[in-house]
Amino acid sequence: VFLHVLNIGLGLLGAALAGALVFALFTPAGAELVLREVRTQTAGMIDAQGISGRLWGPLRIERLRITLEAVDIEIEHAELDARLPQLLRARLAVESLSAASVAVRIKPTPPEPPEDAITKLPFDLLVRRARVAQLRVTPVDAEPIVIDRIALAGSWVDDRVVLQQLSAHTPWVGALRLDGVARLFPDAVEVTPLHVEGFAVARLEGRFGYGSASDLRLAWQRASWPPLAEGDTEIDSGGGQARWRGTFDDYQFEARGGLVLP
Repeated sequence: VFLHVLNIGLGLLGAALAGALVFALFTPAGAELVLREVRTQTAGMIDAQGISGRLWGPLRIERLRITLEAVDIEIEHAELDARLPQLLRARLAVESLSAASVAVRIKPTPPEPPEDAITKLPFDLLVRRARVAQLRVTPVDAEPIVIDRIALAGSWVDDRVVLQQLSAHTPWVGALRLDGVARLFPDAVEVTPLHVEGFAVARLEGRFGYGSASDLRLAWQRASWPPLAEGDTEIDSGGGQARWRGTFDDYQFEARGGLVLP
């Protein structure tokens, strides 16, 4: 009798847990409840408003605020389609992510001793399609930097970052497209290689050290400034190579190539 009652109790408990999981993952009310709990557990550091959809995806959030010691981030009209339960297996595949705007305000912070850079995430991240209509970064005591029409696809697994595509329209060089592979180290990033298209068609590879020596090699097939889309160019190059070695305090720079001035 005892075993029979125990089996019934375990069955009811399993059904209750399964029901709670289904409620949290597959209903709008469950998504709102979970994100409300996230706000409570983070003491308001993460605050989502205007929630609709499901955690299983797609999930829509009208406004998401993230308050950190160094920055404030505000995301508006975001939609995420990802399998969030995969995080239990240390993996997150984002099918699509979009946002109308992302605003980042950098706060003044006291200087701290340098720490090793992050080389790995707690989980494998794969992003198949991400789009942000406008990114606005406001530095301390400076004018905002606005980057439009950002599109991204790539992955970050262990210390290896694969950039399948990153395109954007920047205030400095106009339309820009990047792709490449990089390995992250505590004191450097190793690029193998990075391709650039836009104001220039170029290839960058080597090691960029932020706590050690660098050795970067750049080769370009063409480059023009200002970007062609902005009007007549003032500087034009049909190709060349450059190399930068050393540290910021002690370095060597070499370059060769053709340059046409007006």
